[in-house]
Amino acid sequence: MLILTANGKFLYNYSIDTYLPKPLAECKIAYIITAATKMDETGDVEKARLRDHIARYKAKMDELHYDYTEIDIAGMLPDQLKTTLSKYDIVLVEWGNPFYLLHVVRETGFQNVMEELMAKWVVYIGKSAGSYIACPSLIVSTRSKLSFDRCGVSDITAMHRVDFFVKAHYTPEMLAWLQIHAKNINAPLYALDNDQALVVHDDTIELIGGGELVTI
Repeated sequence: MLILTANGKFLYNYSIDTYLPKPLAECKIAYIITAATKMDETGDVEKARLRDHIARYKAKMDELHYDYTEIDIAGMLPDQLKTTLSKYDIVLVEWGNPFYLLHVVRETGFQNVMEELMAKWVVYIGKSAGSYIACPSLIVSTRSKLSFDRCGVSDITAMHRVDFFVKAHYTPEMLAWLQIHAKNINAPLYALDNDQALVVHDDTIELIGGGELVTI
């Protein structure tokens, strides 16, 4: 099962126990911060915003006594990665540079490791970049208003765990811009605001977090 979101506030704003193999309070969370370590090209304001977000997010998880471990998977070998992540019930992938994240996913064998672990009921939760890499490709990231370092990534094929695309951090003011830039995306594009998430299990997709699902 996957849960795709923009910034993950649903993890503490809504009850998601019904979607998990056991209650969230009993889950061990691998908090993957790899994408956040490579934000060189987005400007000081964006980097500061990301640092503040992660600090607030960790503080909230601490307040709620969530059992999480912060992990950077860069440089790990596949066997090491599998051994590390197999200790957790949830793999929570933080936002940041999606191209760097995809580069590391390929280097470490993360996709194959996650496919094996998810078959054993490990839950994948993506936040922004973590959601983008679960899509068929990073095409949405190439049309971002932010300027990411591509980190040598030319083939933007991603993990393809779902057959649709997401746009994170959506606000209504983005609609016209998205409609223009989504014309050549040959699959549904779901725009998620910062309170929403998509729960994907087998062939079902469920929106949690309130509001309506905007489809481009």
